[in-house]
Amino acid sequence: MPYRSSTKMVNRFPNNFLTGLRMTKPIIQAPMIGYVTEQMVIAVSNAGGLGSLPATLLPPDAISESIALLRKKTRGPIAVNFLAHARRSAKRAAPIRW
Repeated sequence: MPYRSSTKMVNRFPNNFLTGLRMTKPIIQAPMIGYVTEQMVIAVSNAGGLGSLPATLLPPDAISESIALLRKKTRGPIAVNFLAHARRSAKRAAPIRW
């Protein structure tokens, strides 16, 4: 758990991953479509973890607006998550099962 020095949060679990992302807690919030809001991303980021915005279903202008809001409300680390699938071959007739 991080502790406060006189002026800043100090990472009690230092490692290159946490330090590189400016995280103070080893928490990565799952970017669950339909459940995660900008407010949740902001709260996780402000608490020292990595807040993750699910952006797969958002149109480009909404993604830009969400990122602008996140940057306005937190200086902590954020991730923007997309699902990227390979194109299906025209030869493949059966639907893909996930």
